[in-house]
Amino acid sequence: ITALVEAITVFLDWLTYDENLKFEIHGAFRSFWKRLFWKGFAICDGIMTLSHVIIIALCIFTIVAILRPNKFKIYDLLPTLRVLYVTMILYILIELGISCYVFSWYGLAGWRLPFLVWRNMFYLIRFFCNVGFCIVFYSYACEISQELANPEAKDRTRLAA
Repeated sequence: ITALVEAITVFLDWLTYDENLKFEIHGAFRSFWKRLFWKGFAICDGIMTLSHVIIIALCIFTIVAILRPNKFKIYDLLPTLRVLYVTMILYILIELGISCYVFSWYGLAGWRLPFLVWRNMFYLIRFFCNVGFCIVFYSYACEISQELANPEAKDRTRLAA
């Protein structure tokens, strides 16, 4: 969900690029510096757009795999969860690097306007959510690998209850 909202934000950021590059934030500070570095911002948006598409596609595939156990067996689900876990870690690191690049240009001015505060705070919320999702993916993958290694342990716990 957070990647989808951020993908929409990045898409809206794509719409702000124009040929004449007259980018100015009214009411706060003139941002002629972005005119010089617009290619860096465009590359960052391109990388994040690709990252969002990949992570959203993997999450949808994993959800479908979990909800359709008759088509995707449990031993097929474990590699999918591991791929999602590793991809999520790479996604977090890529996003961290790009966010550091983008926010380094804003500096302290990043707290002057509502949309910049929104980007900063939403990034922090998404970072903690993504770390939590990684923990959930890892624990679910461990649970499945444990069940595959010792399937009778699950039956014994059901009988004990």
